[in-house]
Amino acid sequence: MSNNPKSDHDMLVEMHSIVCGNGNKGLCQKHDELAAAFYKFRLQVIAIACISLGSGGMIGFGVGNLIAG
Repeated sequence: MSNNPKSDHDMLVEMHSIVCGNGNKGLCQKHDELAAAFYKFRLQVIAIACISLGSGGMIGFGVGNLIAG
């Protein structure tokens, strides 16, 4: 244990500066950036899946019509 322990107030100020940032990006801002990137990626995956499934369904429907006559 250190000879000069921090007071409760000093520890709270330090935790607040880590979470909210003190002149630099804090954990809250980093989380917001990560969440925005994740939602953008998720939207792209959903769009690609919809396009792939939709075009595959249309091809299957066309082939079914050709076979059925």
